[in-house]
Amino acid sequence: MAFSSLVLAVSQLLLGQWQFYKMIYQGQEMPPRDSNLVLQYTFEESGVSRLKWSYKNDSKFHCERIGQFSFDESNFYDKVTWVNPDNSVQCGSDPDMQLGRISQVPYSIVEGDLFTKIPLNGEVIYYVWKRIE
Repeated sequence: MAFSSLVLAVSQLLLGQWQFYKMIYQGQEMPPRDSNLVLQYTFEESGVSRLKWSYKNDSKFHCERIGQFSFDESNFYDKVTWVNPDNSVQCGSDPDMQLGRISQVPYSIVEGDLFTKIPLNGEVIYYVWKRIE
């Protein structure tokens, strides 16, 4: 398969809306620490990404930002270009909610799920996302 065909195939797999539903830490699958968390990541064909989260039991708390993303076969790169001015105050301490931040996130798609690899105190945690329609 030619590289351009591979990139096109990967883009079709990555594009869409994803919801975080479990994590893997030290080889163990775990549900989110808070069952009320609604964490979603969207990748649009235009190269726009949207990351947002809220809690089912707290209608006043929300964090949202928009970015510009690109990717290769093993990483996506995401630059924050807009942060919702109505975000909850606590959002500002999260690096993913800071204007201009560029992230490099190793990822893979396994059996239809998106796995993102996040460093954590010298170890790795995987966030696992399912596609939502």
